This record gives sequence, structure tokens and C-alpha cells, in this order.
Amino acid sequence: MIKREPYLNPHQARDREPDAYQNLLGDAIERCYAAGVHDLAGLVERLNEAKVPTPGGKPGRRSCSGKR
Repeated sequence: MIKREPYLNPHQARDREPDAYQNLLGDAIERCYAAGVHDLAGLVERLNEAKVPTPGGKPGRRSCSGKR
């Protein structure tokens, strides 16, 4: 008998559809990965360049150190 790890479809783990901000952030991160950016500093830089707002809707400058 083959023992397999349990499979979890990400859509099974959520209890609602993503909101507009989650979709915006997810789309921006997907564009970063598609452009070959795979490190935190690069992601932060690209999110800033794309002017992705903070979760509260304010424009924000992010840095890897957590400072603005």
C-alpha cells in the first residue's frame, strides 16, 4: 500500500472569496514572479513601483526592514 500525503486544494481551505485588496496584491505578486523576481527585496521593490497600497488603502513605502 502506497502512503500518500494528504492533498489540500487551496480553495477548500478558504471560507470566502478573496476581497479586492487580496486580488490586487495576489495579481501584483504573480506579475513579480512572472518577471523573474523571487526574492523578498525584489518583491518589495516591485510592489512599491506598482504603488500597491497598504491593506488599509493608504499609499505606503515598504522596506525589507519593516520601516517606511
